[in-house]
Amino acid sequence: MGCKYMKRYILLSVLPILITLSPSLFAQSAERAAYAEAAAEKALIYRGRLAPEYNFRCNGHCYVESKEFKRGSVMYNGRLYEDVLLNIDACSNLLLVKQVMCSATVRDYVDYAVIDGRRYVNLNYQGRCENAPEGFLEEICKGGGLGFYSKVTKRISSDDGYHNGEDIGYYDPDYLEYVTTPAGDMKVQRYFQYLKKYYVVKDGKACMVRNRRAFLKLFDRQTASRLRHYANERDLYGQYSTLEDYVKALLSHIEEEKL
Repeated sequence: MGCKYMKRYILLSVLPILITLSPSLFAQSAERAAYAEAAAEKALIYRGRLAPEYNFRCNGHCYVESKEFKRGSVMYNGRLYEDVLLNIDACSNLLLVKQVMCSATVRDYVDYAVIDGRRYVNLNYQGRCENAPEGFLEEICKGGGLGFYSKVTKRISSDDGYHNGEDIGYYDPDYLEYVTTPAGDMKVQRYFQYLKKYYVVKDGKACMVRNRRAFLKLFDRQTASRLRHYANERDLYGQYSTLEDYVKALLSHIEEEKL
């Protein structure tokens, strides 16, 4: 058989196999392209600057809840990212993501994040709320067209006092009163001071609520009177009732009664 005819024979033999395999090859190629595109999109959330570092002796920590990064989801630049390791730096007001390294997201791109089942919202996202504080607020509850949020802030303070447990919002097992140096024992004075404030969003405006009276002032006189009466009936002014308990109970009542 001549060379010319041999080539034609081989081509005719292989062609049916290629035709059979081509759908599978195209499918694999499409899958790889889709995977690459998804990976590139996911990489967007990790492209922020490195997370802030606090390279000095300081008691406590900068995070809202704990030092541990927990899995959650985040709506970032209009896209939902799931199964991401997240934490919130309450000192710098930044949402942090962790992959190989820890980086800070661009705050203006973050709509909300759910961390360990708790929802944190950026009320300033796309200017949706007036007078909103900077950073991320935990969404406690909603009711009657109102939203109730808490905002944990931490700042670096310094004094000679003992600050652990309730004073800084949590117990720090690594707390050190003194550190040993070549010059002798030195007292650790710096610590992350814990501050927590509450906000109610009504008619697109965030209002800080310092106490029960401030919450009732958000309503007209008649509605406030009915809410006060309900709170008295449920003993929401008792010594074990917190502002958070009080507002949650009243918002639930407003939602049920449509006051």
